[in-house]
Amino acid sequence: MAKNNKIYIPADAIAKHEDFDTWYEDGSLFYRFESPKGWSSEKDKVVIIGRMGGQTGAIKPDSKTVGYYLSIGQWEYYFRTYLIFKHYGVEGMLWDIKGTLTDLPLDFVGEHGSSEKDVRYTKDVHVSLVTFNDQPCYEVRVKDLKVLRVAVASVVAMAIKEEWKGFSEGEGHSDKEGLLARAKRAVSETFTRRGPISYEELVQAEILEAKAED
Repeated sequence: MAKNNKIYIPADAIAKHEDFDTWYEDGSLFYRFESPKGWSSEKDKVVIIGRMGGQTGAIKPDSKTVGYYLSIGQWEYYFRTYLIFKHYGVEGMLWDIKGTLTDLPLDFVGEHGSSEKDVRYTKDVHVSLVTFNDQPCYEVRVKDLKVLRVAVASVVAMAIKEEWKGFSEGEGHSDKEGLLARAKRAVSETFTRRGPISYEELVQAEILEAKAED
């Protein structure tokens, strides 16, 4: 396993709406995350500050505040929210993320291979809740140090999305048993339509789904 492959993020950092540091396992500084507008809304840009004090990246919401652009050095990625608290992805890394920071652990599953014949899936990033420096922290662990920076930025983006309970873009869902009357149809239409879909709509859809299956 690579050395310095673990980073720690305060679990309550986004909830406090304050700038915060992240650390290596030895306690040294990794990145600092700052919001010039004071973390006042999900639409605020977040600046990533490197160990030497200069800006090295940013987290910026798209025009509809559904996903986030992650700028890391000269590279840019796109953090996607398919269904908040359930399913995310990172374009530019081919990462699929199923789960939520409210119920850890979770993994970023990467798709690798040059063709469909040799495609393989690996758990590139593991996120867990641990105690670090006498406080609850998200531990972000990677196998390849080259993805460490975008992995940490992605976890912070997920934390921002879940703190503000923002929009989801929706995704396709298969139902082998068919729709369960009108309520089941409403659920499917909510989950599969193109967003933005509000958190409140998803909650109502899940209530309808539960009633339809009773």
